[in-house]
Amino acid sequence: MEKLYCYPKTSMMSKYRTSTCHFSEYNKYGDWTVSQCFNGDNELDKSVTRKLEYRDK
Repeated sequence: MEKLYCYPKTSMMSKYRTSTCHFSEYNKYGDWTVSQCFNGDNELDKSVTRKLEYRDK
């Protein structure tokens, strides 16, 4: 689990927003492919699914 600190979008906003993100579904290379971030009220704020492609050297 990793905490991310998001900065305000405008100078009018006086407080920082804290999100807690969980990374899961790791592939055979150890890279995460799914991330879910929750706001301070423990509500889902953002979900990301990554499809990674690797090239042979």
